[in-house]
This record gives sequence, C-alpha cells and structure tokens, in this order.
Amino acid sequence: MKRYHYYNDEQKAWLAAHITGRTYQELTDAFNARFGLSVKRTQLIAIYHYWKRRNPATQKFHRHSYSDEQRAWLAAHIKGRTYQELTDAFNARFGLSLKSSQIRGSCSHWGLFKGGRVFSDEQITWLASHIKGRTYRELAAAFNARFGLARTATQVKDVCKYRGLRHARK
Repeated sequence: MKRYHYYNDEQKAWLAAHITGRTYQELTDAFNARFGLSVKRTQLIAIYHYWKRRNPATQKFHRHSYSDEQRAWLAAHIKGRTYQELTDAFNARFGLSLKSSQIRGSCSHWGLFKGGRVFSDEQITWLASHIKGRTYRELAAAFNARFGLARTATQVKDVCKYRGLRHARK
C-alpha cells in the first residue's frame, strides 16, 4: 500500500467543489468512489487543512506585498501615531483593508519604530494643565474633543503616570 497520495489538478478541483456540506467520512467515501482510490479519511483531512493554510483566498489574513511607495509612506508617517491610526490612514491612502497587526509586524520587520511619541509636547502640556479634579476617563474625553483624536483613558493614564502628572489630592 502506498503511504502517500499525490493529488492531481482534477482531484484538487473536485475536493474544493465538494468539501462543504459533508462530513469528512462522506467526503472520503465519495472521493474514493469517484477516483477509484483508497485514501483514508485522515489523509483527506490533512490535505484539506494543508491547502487551506496555503490558499490566500481562504485565509483571514493574507500576506501583503508592500510597494516601495507604501514602505516610504509608512516610514514618513509612523512617528507620533498609534498603529491603529497609522493603519487607518494607510488603508485610506492605498485603498486596502490591512489589520493593525499586519502594519505593526511589517514596520517592526523593516526597523521602523514610532519612537514612543504618541503624545506631542503641546498635548502633554495640555494634560498637565487639565488633569486636576478629573478622572482619566473625563480627561481622555476632553483631550479627544480638544485635539480631535481617539485616545483611550488607559493611554491618557499611562502617559500621565510616565510624565509624573498627578491628580490634585482632595
């Protein structure tokens, strides 16, 4: 008995067309009947998952090949933005639908880093002058209204603590 079975194009096309709506056992039986083979259910399951991983059409996230223009754009716009803001702007500019994790991974791979400056000096000064008597949630809401951004209360809290900005004691 052969240990491995190599699938031809006709068999691959048949599997792709008949995979939905059947159990693996039903699919295996129909496949063997159609092609006169004795492929085991586990072999069919393994090859299905192998193809699924390697077929970009069936993957949730596929690998994006960046053009030189796109890489230059990322390098020029990475400073002072969160990865979500960078991703939104990148997708709008190039008509794509990449995830922020894809942008973050690519930037890291190319050595492009944000520089840790999500908040500008003007924004830090504003936070210092408005922190007294407000919760971080209230401060974040006022901050976002003032600067037209979407910083979370956690981001505001983290930058305030890092910069030594404290609430007034009651």
